[in-house]
Amino acid sequence: MNKRIVFKIIGVLALIAVWQIVATVIGMEMLLASPFQVIKRMITLFFEPDFTTVLVGSSLRIFSGFLLAFLLGTLLGGLAGEFNVIEDLLWPLIVTIKSVPVASFIVLLIIWFNGGITPIVTFLIAFPVIYGNVLQGVKTVDDKMIEVSRIYKLTFIKRILLINLPNLSDYLISASRTAIGMAWKAGVAAELIGMATHSIGEKLYDAKIYLNNEDLLAWTLVIIIASIVFERFFLLLLKILFGGIFRI
Repeated sequence: MNKRIVFKIIGVLALIAVWQIVATVIGMEMLLASPFQVIKRMITLFFEPDFTTVLVGSSLRIFSGFLLAFLLGTLLGGLAGEFNVIEDLLWPLIVTIKSVPVASFIVLLIIWFNGGITPIVTFLIAFPVIYGNVLQGVKTVDDKMIEVSRIYKLTFIKRILLINLPNLSDYLISASRTAIGMAWKAGVAAELIGMATHSIGEKLYDAKIYLNNEDLLAWTLVIIIASIVFERFFLLLLKILFGGIFRI
């Protein structure tokens, strides 16, 4: 077995052990349920009638916002890296999006739209991450490669495909890893504050109202697992895409 996988498993077990110790010391399930209670509750969630509807609904809302952020962030980040005027024009917008608290965005969007804000929130959170990484990736392209493209008079499209894209693969993968986790956190927060029906955020709100610590932590575990699965799947697609491009 890969050593890194072994260390990750040890890290997970250590975290569970600490969780169990803290839960035992507190001794009040209402304040902190034990990991075994939470895992047991999470398993029962899988068999509840609305579990699939809730999980799929939240996943689609979060994925749609992230995907739009990925596509637009890649496009605008690439253009900004090529043309300084675009970078300068976008600078105020990017700084604003990065600086404004998530809660402010959520409340403002609720006032404007009165619902259906999750994709917008996930887009606003993920977009600056994707944009910034792509911008940095384009700007770090070797000057010698750019000079070669000019010597051979490569078209703009060919330069993007043959020079920029290979240099962007690591930046996009790194950005996606960060942005996906942030999109899930912000998306569920938007569902909770916006009271989106049939959503994970609604389930967390119900757990808060009824002081149900087991449900709160069980749904939190569901979020973590869904985020990890989504991240692995998306990164696999990226690697396949880049591999296909480089084979052409």
